[in-house]
Amino acid sequence: MAQTQRTAEDKILDTEEKARLEAQISALRADLAAMAETVKSVVASRGAAFAEMAGAEAEKLRAKGEAAMAGMSDQAGQTVEEARAYVRENPMTAIGIAAGAGLVFGLLFGRR
Repeated sequence: MAQTQRTAEDKILDTEEKARLEAQISALRADLAAMAETVKSVVASRGAAFAEMAGAEAEKLRAKGEAAMAGMSDQAGQTVEEARAYVRENPMTAIGIAAGAGLVFGLLFGRR
């Protein structure tokens, strides 16, 4: 009889322990869900900040590129104007240079 009483007490303790463990597991699940939400919100805010920073850097690079392109365009325009002025001042020399360049290109790229 002592043994059956002991078994009944063990079953009661096992049931109580099982209930406590289930409660602890439920609490852990809730804590993990809350931590996951916190991590998710932190990652989202950092992602938004990174996207904003990347957009600002892209805008700076675009502006630098446009400025460089404008500078190169101005320089090319000046070079073309200088070449035109040289041709107007020295037409025979310009014709000779053009003929020489044409001869060299013809020899290099002509069919044989």
